[in-house]
Amino acid sequence: MFASCTNRKIIEAKPDSKPALPVCENGIEMALKKIHLDGCNWVLVLANNEKLEPLNVSDYISVSDDENGTELKVKVAYNETPAATICMIGKTITITCFEVIR
Repeated sequence: MFASCTNRKIIEAKPDSKPALPVCENGIEMALKKIHLDGCNWVLVLANNEKLEPLNVSDYISVSDDENGTELKVKVAYNETPAATICMIGKTITITCFEVIR
């Protein structure tokens, strides 16, 4: 018995455009600043200079995304999350929406 094996793979063109960035409709504009403390990497700074400590920032940005420590302008929606942390810089929050402002 003879069998023929042919590869009939359909090659699809990759889309040229990048996926759309998320938009946080009810987000608050603030600065995301890298800090250099043991166990602490990022802090969010509000316009009134209040600092927020995001517990889940690694879901949105990695430690190596900003090596030089400059501030990124972001829009964030969040929930306050009372929790103890190593940093003890400000209120702890859980980010629910994260948008980088260009």
